[in-house]
Amino acid sequence: MIICYLVALLWTYANTRNLLSFQVMFAGVSLPPALASSELVGWLITFGVLFMAIGGSFYNLLARHRPKQALATFRAQPVQFSVFPKKSFLLAFWLLTTISVAGSCFYFYNVGISLFAEEVGFARLVNRHAVSGSFIYQRLFRVWLPILCLIYFLIGSCAQTKRYYNRLVFLTLLIVTASLNIFTGMRGNVVIFIFYPMLALFGVYGPKVRISQIGLMFLGTLSFGAYVSILMYPSLGVNELSLLILARISSSATDGLSYMAHVDAVQNGFYFGKTYFNDVMSVFYKLGLTTDSYSNYGAHLAKSMLGERYNGEQAAIYVMGELYANFGFFGLSIGSVFLGMFMQKLYVSTITAQKDILYTSVKVYFGALFLAILGGPSISMFFDYLITISGFVVAYVVSFLLFSMRNDTAMISRLCFRLRLF
Repeated sequence: MIICYLVALLWTYANTRNLLSFQVMFAGVSLPPALASSELVGWLITFGVLFMAIGGSFYNLLARHRPKQALATFRAQPVQFSVFPKKSFLLAFWLLTTISVAGSCFYFYNVGISLFAEEVGFARLVNRHAVSGSFIYQRLFRVWLPILCLIYFLIGSCAQTKRYYNRLVFLTLLIVTASLNIFTGMRGNVVIFIFYPMLALFGVYGPKVRISQIGLMFLGTLSFGAYVSILMYPSLGVNELSLLILARISSSATDGLSYMAHVDAVQNGFYFGKTYFNDVMSVFYKLGLTTDSYSNYGAHLAKSMLGERYNGEQAAIYVMGELYANFGFFGLSIGSVFLGMFMQKLYVSTITAQKDILYTSVKVYFGALFLAILGGPSISMFFDYLITISGFVVAYVVSFLLFSMRNDTAMISRLCFRLRLF
């Protein structure tokens, strides 16, 4: 199995020629769980990664994409500021940053999760949905603020806007975003929503990958994780905490997948697409668009595993587990090929377009989120973040237009004439 997995990993790298592409990162972080789990679970993960790599190659062949040349060309491009006036773009940035931080603070104030309290893990589970609109508030610091961090980083890399960038401001924004994330999703949130997107951005934005930047990001993420681990398990020593974290990223990361393969699939058989329907409907339920209660497959497995101890958790099922639970190994193979083609399309569309501050930030962030989306439940998470990111883009564009019209009376007159207000 290990040989097959390493072939899949190298194949994935060959499709992008970028060690920090989200496809390679997903294949890399999935290796420890594959090795530490049962043989069946290990092969499920291995087959998924392998056939996604095959799908990526199919896309490169059909699109006649040359990964090494395309990446080199994109990295050599300067960061562009294609939206004018610059002042309106920057005002929109600070407006959305203010709204995101204020909304996040309001959320934490109402749910009662202290950023520096003991027992933060238990408080997070009990209180995280104890306020109306918690689903929306959490997207402010899980999606909006991380994208704004990427935007501000690229503002500092653009010759046209570099003078508006301040490193201290960037570090402050990054720390605030990390703090808000880590105390609702514990150690995983800061990795998924900040660390991976920043790594993906480092992998494409410049001609040289700076080891110092990656090192600082790694140390910062490690520090946040260590701090929260100490709060959650104050009685454990350094060795015990290290073993706990190692277990979380290896065997414990496949609890849901193992339960599905060895228990749920044996008892209930294949679902033939039913779990995907429930995943989609669970998004509409969260948004209040349906009164019927639906839960995604990850939540269904967690309820079965925990019983009365269930408190809103979701089991990590992985996209491989969902495909297998619905259609067996045949569905896993075919579905992974099409998924690999889609992921390659998303990556290629990022590095073959103009290196624009807003466009590149959004596409890189969305691609990096596939490390969470592929962890499952994939369908509901995909629609969740697609809707949230689309909402961010709309909000940014509307804010930009409002500030532009405020400084352009001729634009206001033309708009009012068209709307027949005068």
